[in-house]
Amino acid sequence: MRRLMLLFVLALLIACRPQALSQPAAAPGIQTQSQFVITQPPAANVETVEAEAPQTVSVDIVGFKYSPNSVKIKVGDTVTWTQKDAVMHTVTIVSGPESFDSGLLKKDQTFSYTFTKPGTYSYKCTPHPNMRGEVIVE
Repeated sequence: MRRLMLLFVLALLIACRPQALSQPAAAPGIQTQSQFVITQPPAANVETVEAEAPQTVSVDIVGFKYSPNSVKIKVGDTVTWTQKDAVMHTVTIVSGPESFDSGLLKKDQTFSYTFTKPGTYSYKCTPHPNMRGEVIVE
């Protein structure tokens, strides 16, 4: 009879224990979801920054010169050279992070290049090596 009474009390204790005890305990050092609160910063602290649209800069090839012979642009900007001389010219990189060559440009032809890496690009005209220019990309 004692055993039956002890089993009854034990079953009653197990059935009536608080709900918190029925959840498994978290491993040491592990936080459960009920132990922290996630909050978001107020909207007033959010700052919107608009990126500038890429620009196109024009350089004329006229009178055996690049005009202007030095331009400063940003990464993603494009330079367009317009050949206005009666003789053919090129835009050929001699130093810089990237290289390109326009090939021979006839009068009224254009050549464009979009710069994707920062640095200083020095260029020349292959048939007329005294013609020099530079593009500084920031």
